Amino acid sequence: MEALTREMIAGKEADDWGRVTNAETERRPLVRELIEAGFQQEGGETADEWLRWLLATENEIIERGRSIRSELLQEAQTASEGQKAARAYERHRE
Repeated sequence: MEALTREMIAGKEADDWGRVTNAETERRPLVRELIEAGFQQEGGETADEWLRWLLATENEIIERGRSIRSELLQEAQTASEGQKAARAYERHRE
């Protein structure tokens, strides 16, 4: 599960959202099983400590995704406005 989480982090850092989604999809049932069963990590790390790390990682990935989405929406809006202006110019020119 930790390897899948690190795969998600690597995907986020590379802006490879397909990679993030694939790893998250594979990891989701493992997280659910772990939470339902309760656990103690090797080396004495408790479930609480590990879940805090997991949630912090999730939040970083989500925030980066939101940022990318916002940037893409802004670019799409700018492109749309440019297209409208070009069409208006073409109509006026005729």
